[in-house]
Amino acid sequence: MDKKPEKSFKILVVDDNPKNIQVIGTILREAKYEVGFAMDGKQALDMLQDSPDYDLLLLDIRMPVLDGYEVCRIMKRDDRYKEIPVIFLSASHETENIITAFDTGGVDYVTKPFNANELLARVNTHLQLKQRTLEVRNYALELEKLNATKDKFFSIIAHDLRNPFEGILMITRPLLENLSSWSADELNKQIEMIISATESGNKLLENLLIWSRSQTGSIAFKPGDLYLESIILRCIDSIRAQAKAKNIRIDYNASTKIKVKTDESMFCHILRNLLTNAIKFTRNPGTVTILVEKITGAIAVSVIDTGIGISVSDKSRLFRIDGNICSRKGTQNETGSGLGLILCKEFLDRMGGTIHVESEQGKGSRFTFTLPET
Repeated sequence: MDKKPEKSFKILVVDDNPKNIQVIGTILREAKYEVGFAMDGKQALDMLQDSPDYDLLLLDIRMPVLDGYEVCRIMKRDDRYKEIPVIFLSASHETENIITAFDTGGVDYVTKPFNANELLARVNTHLQLKQRTLEVRNYALELEKLNATKDKFFSIIAHDLRNPFEGILMITRPLLENLSSWSADELNKQIEMIISATESGNKLLENLLIWSRSQTGSIAFKPGDLYLESIILRCIDSIRAQAKAKNIRIDYNASTKIKVKTDESMFCHILRNLLTNAIKFTRNPGTVTILVEKITGAIAVSVIDTGIGISVSDKSRLFRIDGNICSRKGTQNETGSGLGLILCKEFLDRMGGTIHVESEQGKGSRFTFTLPET
C-alpha cells in the first residue's frame, strides 16, 4: 500500500447508500483521516459551502437531486472548490461513464465493489499529488517574489544609486568654473548641496548593503538588555546635522528610562531610517518628535513629523518590495530607494515587533514601531 501522506487530511464521502458510507467511513477512519458524509449532491455542495477546506471528495455518480457529474461540474466552476480532487465511485464499468467522469473534472474512477487497499492507495496518491502541487505553487510564488526583489535591486543600482553622483557632478562642475568669482555665501550653499547629495548616496548605499545581507540571512539577531534613552540620543546626534541644514527641530523627552531586550544595531537602523525620512519629508522650518510609551506587553516608539504626509495609495506600498515600491523625492528633492522602510519591517519581524503608519497629506505622518517588553 502507498505510504500515507505526512499530514492529516479531510475527506468528504458523497453516496446515497448508507451501507457504502459506513464501509468507506470505516476504511478512512482506520487510516486516520477526518471524514465527512453527504447523502446526495445538494447536501455535498451545502457542506462544501459551510466548510470549503475538504482535501478530497469520494463522489458517487448515481444519486437523487444532483448526480455526481453535475456536482463535479459545479465544483470546477467555483474558485473555492475547483482545486479539490474528485474520485468518482460507481458500480458501472462502462467506458462512456468513465470518460464522462474525467471530462467533468474527476481525477480518478473506482468501481464498486472496491478493494479497501486499492481505495486507500488511490486516495493517498491523489492527496500526495495535491500536496506536492501546492508545494510547487508556493515555491513558484516564492521565486516570483525573489525575482521581484532581484529586479528591484538592479533597478536601484542602475537608477537610484546613480542620481546622487549625477547631482554631485552637476554641482561641482560649475563650482570649479566659478570658484574665483562666487561669494563665500554662494560657495557655502554649493558645498552644502554637495554634502546633502553625498549623504543621500551614502545612505542609499548603506541600505543596499544591509538589505542584501538581510536577504542572504547573514545578519544575525543578537538581543541584549538596552536602555532606550542612550540609544535614541545617539541616533539623534547622528542625524542632527541633517536636521539643522533644513531648520528642523528634534524633540525628545528623555526623562523616562525604559529598558528592552532587543538587537541594538537593528534598533538603531530602524530609528535612524525613520528620523531620516521624517526630515526628508518635512519642510523648513519643521519639527520631528520622538515619543516612547509603554503599552500592553510592548514598548512603542513613535517618530512624528510636521511634513507633507503620505497618500492612501502610497501608504499601502510603503513596506513592500516589488515593481511599485514607494519611493518619493523629499521637500528639497532628496532622492531615495524606498528600501529603508522595507528594512525596518524586515528587522522588526525578526525582533518580534510591528510597524504601522498614520498620515494625512499636508499635515504630517506618525510612524510607530513596537518591541516586546522585557
